Amino acid sequence: MYKTVDIANVMGSALYNQEKQMSSFPLVKIYGVIDRVVQEDRFVRIDRSHSAYARVEELAKHGVVINDVEIHLRKPTDVKDRFVKTFFSLDAGTQEMLDKIVKEVFNNE
Repeated sequence: MYKTVDIANVMGSALYNQEKQMSSFPLVKIYGVIDRVVQEDRFVRIDRSHSAYARVEELAKHGVVINDVEIHLRKPTDVKDRFVKTFFSLDAGTQEMLDKIVKEVFNNE
């Protein structure tokens, strides 16, 4: 059975596991996480479509700036729970795998 992981799931995992308040998410790190997820589980479908970015905007209530380099949340504390809920909407196995990869990629400054 195929599972879908999108940008909002990656951001939710990063926000859930943050040690400091995150407001900027470099696209290179988001795509690094997504590439590693695909390598680890061939039954994961990745959503990188325009609708995936629209979902990020919707979750952030348009308090987001998306450019070629990063996704920046203007008020991360106000929208953190919305993104974390998207992470918890994944099944337990996918959460565990995504959580591990996000920690490795985002903490590897």
